[in-house]
Amino acid sequence: MKQFIMISWLMSAVLIHAQSDIVLYGGSLEYADSSKDSGWFAGAYFQKSSAEDRLELAYERTEVEYIDADTSALKQNDLTAIWTHYLSRNYSIRLGGHYIDSSDILSDGAYSLFAGIKYFEGYAFDMGVDGYYSTYDDYLSSDETTKGLDVMQLEASIGLTFGQYDSTIGSFYSKFSYDLIRPDNEGTAQLSDSYHSAALSLKNFNGKWTTTAAGWVGKQVFAMRNEGFVMYNLKEEHRGGAEFSVHYAFSDHSGLKVQYGYERFKEPEFSKASSTVLSGFWNYRF
Repeated sequence: MKQFIMISWLMSAVLIHAQSDIVLYGGSLEYADSSKDSGWFAGAYFQKSSAEDRLELAYERTEVEYIDADTSALKQNDLTAIWTHYLSRNYSIRLGGHYIDSSDILSDGAYSLFAGIKYFEGYAFDMGVDGYYSTYDDYLSSDETTKGLDVMQLEASIGLTFGQYDSTIGSFYSKFSYDLIRPDNEGTAQLSDSYHSAALSLKNFNGKWTTTAAGWVGKQVFAMRNEGFVMYNLKEEHRGGAEFSVHYAFSDHSGLKVQYGYERFKEPEFSKASSTVLSGFWNYRF
């Protein structure tokens, strides 16, 4: 892990005379009809970009308490590093990795490697494809005779910007994405051969305010989300959710965002579990 952090920060030193952003965030987790009780998370995000390259780094700490007093709390650290290179005015590629250090023995040491390509036309239109390969060396099959699990995920997305920023209602950005997840099903009969889901988000830019509403439907397991910054590593089947957030810019350099999220999922012994997340984000540009 120390080598991972050192290499990431050495990469950032390459990008000189560039714009940088830092985001500090945290939030609370509440569960219903679940083996989990409540939890919290906190993290930091850093990005440095130049005309042709962008480096993104993130660290997050999560702790979750279980209802059963005999079950130890989940304590987890997530590390993410992503490099994006702009090939031209219309194309970019990105490479990244996500690593987990967790008290959950099935996913401790799990990681994901990913790559993607995007086509974009200014502030008008974009489309892209991302591929993720995640591996869990200590994952056990339902009969506990087979060890190890690999998960492949493919995400295709398309985004559209419309409206006038200087109008009364501002401008909008809408994004649609489709995800296909295929676990390596050898010895893991409790998993299906494939999982499908679709997501839609709408973002409004109006003066100093940015408002976002998003939702998704379908089924996911061991999913990668938020362009690789979030890795769902517990043995759960997620079944849809929604998010709403409001961001206010104090100036060109700083802002604050509040976000609420709701999600339904299935645990091995709880078929109708759900979670709610309330979080806050502070960003600064320098």
